[in-house]
Amino acid sequence: MEQTLFPPLPADSVATLNKLDSALATVFPLKPKFRQDLPYAVKDLSDYLTRDRALRRPDYMAEPRFFSAYLYYFLPWNLLRLARLFKGLQIDVPSGSHLLDLGSGPLTVPLAMYIGLPHLRDRELTFTCVDLAPRSMRVGMDLFKELAGQSCPWKFNLVKGSLDAKNSAPANWVIAANAFNEFDSSARSAAKMERSAHILAKAVGFGGQLLLIEPGTRWGGRAISKLREMLIEQGFVPLAPCTHSNECPMPGDSRSQWCHFNFDVKGAPKWLVSLTARAKMPKEDLSLSLFLATKGDVFTPDGVRVISQKFFVPAGLGQYGCSAKGLTLIVTKKGGFFPGQLLKANWPQNPELDRKSGAVILPVLETK
Repeated sequence: MEQTLFPPLPADSVATLNKLDSALATVFPLKPKFRQDLPYAVKDLSDYLTRDRALRRPDYMAEPRFFSAYLYYFLPWNLLRLARLFKGLQIDVPSGSHLLDLGSGPLTVPLAMYIGLPHLRDRELTFTCVDLAPRSMRVGMDLFKELAGQSCPWKFNLVKGSLDAKNSAPANWVIAANAFNEFDSSARSAAKMERSAHILAKAVGFGGQLLLIEPGTRWGGRAISKLREMLIEQGFVPLAPCTHSNECPMPGDSRSQWCHFNFDVKGAPKWLVSLTARAKMPKEDLSLSLFLATKGDVFTPDGVRVISQKFFVPAGLGQYGCSAKGLTLIVTKKGGFFPGQLLKANWPQNPELDRKSGAVILPVLETK
């Protein structure tokens, strides 16, 4: 049994995340009227990003109250969930590596790596951050300097552009977080996604890693599944959460579940929890979909990846997972597992199928 993909952050990481409020106040101070309006701006931006998507203008983040809401609320929550994931993936980037961050926004990925991976802070890393909004990247750069200080050896190249912005050489790591949730189910978006898959494939050097992260919504899971299929066709080998290169059993179409993970909010700063309460948007868990792959000669990890939370079944507790056999129903008498855990499967000789979901049933006699 391996550790979950979303372990709690170490004390050092929690302390750094706690400093984000004061760092934001230094690099992007709010006037009294904006600070008073902040909880309402957070709620309005949330509605704009979800229910009112059809009314959203391309330049909506140019509005001062929305940009403030994003920096003080959405960015910190994104940093927590990404920092937890980066720690769970045990990312270890050698000194001298080049990392490409596509759709960077306010440098969300580098900030989350600095917070969640303290062992990388003294290494010489070069980030190429690409986004259509240079202002957002500049604010993120100021925020990073405020958190990391002048002694951090990380170097940054900020590029205004889209996913196909030209880069001098393939990167050791390519990360795209929340870069594809603007797409929809139209044929036009499908063509753009296929083009994006080719761009991503070219951006990763041999032996390099590609990490895609999207919100844990049905569309986020659907986008990840579609890109996964396209990238495997171009020679990528899945590393996480997939345990195989077969067809995704949770593609998120109208007839199926979608692959996403929910996990607790441990490590959230008190000031962020307070703002969340004032915005009347209580948050009990975090959610995301992801795909980590490599371009090289490696083997996909074997086993069963736990996907869902626990629920009751006649034989005890059930959780959905993913394996080379397809959708898997993990059944335990008690205990259960954390979403994101990788289990070594001891399959019955003739596994049964769940009548409701069609999943292959994996009985687990005991949990630790």
